[in-house]
Amino acid sequence: MLLACSTTEPKPNNLRLICPQTTECRALSVNIRTNGDLADGLNQALDRLEICTTAYTAVNKCITDFNNQNGNQKEN
Repeated sequence: MLLACSTTEPKPNNLRLICPQTTECRALSVNIRTNGDLADGLNQALDRLEICTTAYTAVNKCITDFNNQNGNQKEN
């Protein structure tokens, strides 16, 4: 925001956002040589996808809740 165009100087946001972190959303490394390896790789990929989806949902909810709480504090 341009300060010259504003009536008041913006206040810095000193609130810290603390949300869960995960390293499970990485590419899966597999070595497929047999149909069994393919089936195992698929199961691992599906498991990792479920974990990653859950982690994304948790982080997204945390950020949304923080923003809603922060917005409520600014209004009061």
